[in-house]
Amino acid sequence: MKKTVMVLGMAVAMSAPAVAQSGGDPVDLWVGTDIVDGSLLEEGVETITNSITRAGETSEGPISWEELQVVWQNGKSILRHTSTVSRNGTLVVQDTTFYDAATLAPLSHYSVHTGRRTLHIWYGEDRVTGTRTMTDGTEEQVNVALERKAYDPSSLLLLTRALPLEEGFGASFPMFDHENLTVKMMSIWVVGKEWIETSDGGTEAWKVSINMGNADNPAEYWIDTNSRQSIKSAARWNDVSIKSWSSYQSE
Repeated sequence: MKKTVMVLGMAVAMSAPAVAQSGGDPVDLWVGTDIVDGSLLEEGVETITNSITRAGETSEGPISWEELQVVWQNGKSILRHTSTVSRNGTLVVQDTTFYDAATLAPLSHYSVHTGRRTLHIWYGEDRVTGTRTMTDGTEEQVNVALERKAYDPSSLLLLTRALPLEEGFGASFPMFDHENLTVKMMSIWVVGKEWIETSDGGTEAWKVSINMGNADNPAEYWIDTNSRQSIKSAARWNDVSIKSWSSYQSE
């Protein structure tokens, strides 16, 4: 069975792209702006371990791997980002997203969510097109109009790491929602610096608050001020909290 999905993206105010600033209102981040510096991201593999606490009981969560690799396509530098989530040795999610390596402007995304669906989409200047196939065989033709180009949600942390982070810096930006096939606004804010103890001694990190649509419970990330690698994160939904730690293997 096939059906076509025609969804209009959320209207986003059209204003001139802003420049980086600290304090005051957040930067209105446009896809393709040179405020984003993709060169701050190193190729390699990030391993993320998670713990989940629910009703006072803590257990191991899924393990995920984030791989970044720069490839050349049609004479352009492209960043390939592969994200794999596994629980007890079983694949849960695998995403592959391609971006412009310099600005993280999204080009295409392909994902497999075991037991749920597959999604293959392409980003144009004014729309997202592609196909979503559910496990029951239902195929949806994705054709979502955009008021302006949006970021891919797979890039949320990469985008944050590639911004000109400093205390008080904030940014808001449109992001395409894979599940609802709509656009929603996201925002980040640099809370300040903290010293984080690690296995090799410790490091100074930016503490960044990321609003993923739930202003009451923003996720928090700690990003190394020198390497721009993510060190750890914490998030909460209702009575469930998740804590994550990252380790890296360079190319």
